[in-house]
Amino acid sequence: MVDSITYFQLNKNTINDVDIKIMKILCREDYFRDFFKAYDNAQELRSQSKQFFYKYFPLNNDLNAKLYDQNDIQNLIMISKFIKNPHKYNFNLPLTVGDKILLIDDTDKDFVILCKAKQFYENIFNHVQKALDYRRNGKEYFVSVYTPDWFEEQYSKTMDGERFIQLWKNREIVKKIEI
Repeated sequence: MVDSITYFQLNKNTINDVDIKIMKILCREDYFRDFFKAYDNAQELRSQSKQFFYKYFPLNNDLNAKLYDQNDIQNLIMISKFIKNPHKYNFNLPLTVGDKILLIDDTDKDFVILCKAKQFYENIFNHVQKALDYRRNGKEYFVSVYTPDWFEEQYSKTMDGERFIQLWKNREIVKKIEI
C-alpha cells in the first residue's frame, strides 16, 4: 500500500488548465450537491402535491438570487431538456411549458444551464468516490472527463485515479492559482 501522505501530494508544477477547471468544480461540490438535491426534491415533492421552495444563488455574482417553488424548478428542468444549447438559445422569446407561457431572465437561464449540466457534474463527483474505492481495494481506476458539446469551454482529459484523487484532495489550491 502506498503511503497516504505522499500519495496525496500534488506537484504544483504539473497542474495544467484542465486540472484547474476540474479542481474548481471539485471546490464547489457542496454548492452543486445542494442544487442537485433541490432538483430531485422538486420533482419528487411535486408528484406528491407538496410545496417546496429553493433559493438559487448563481455562481455568477452579477446575477441576483431567486426563490423558486417546485413548479418553477420543474418548468426550468423541462426547458433544459429540450434546448440543445442554452448558451446560443434566444431566451428573449417566451417559452411554453405545458399550459404556461414563461419569460426567462438571466438568473433563470443560469439555472437552466446548471440543470442541463447536472449529469456532467454528478459524474465528476461519482468519479472521486469510485477512485477512492478502487484505491482502497488496491485496484487501478481511470477517469475520463469530457465536457458536453454545448459547454462554452470545451475540454477533455483522461487520467488515472491517483491523479484524480490528488486533484480532489488538493482542490483548495486553485483559490491561490491565477488563470
